[in-house]
Amino acid sequence: MKKKKFSFSARERRPLELPESLFGDGPFIELRGRRELCIQGCKKILCCTPNTVCLALREGVLKVEGSDLICLTYFAGAMSIQGYIRCMSFVEAEAMGC
Repeated sequence: MKKKKFSFSARERRPLELPESLFGDGPFIELRGRRELCIQGCKKILCCTPNTVCLALREGVLKVEGSDLICLTYFAGAMSIQGYIRCMSFVEAEAMGC
């Protein structure tokens, strides 16, 4: 049985049903297991220690806690953190604890 091929124009008209958050102005945060975290939308690294990383985002401060944390890459607002990630939370700037 042959699969029906869609023309480019038909494929273009089909709804993608992607979440609205993918197109917003907020940060995009992806956790890969407990060992890697990728963040897009970073404005600034507020602190970076082996146990805590705090990042200024457009919508507040993201605090990542764990052990052996390292910032692998940081370029144009995109950042990659590796290490054992215990928790992530949005905190007030005064409660960072770095």
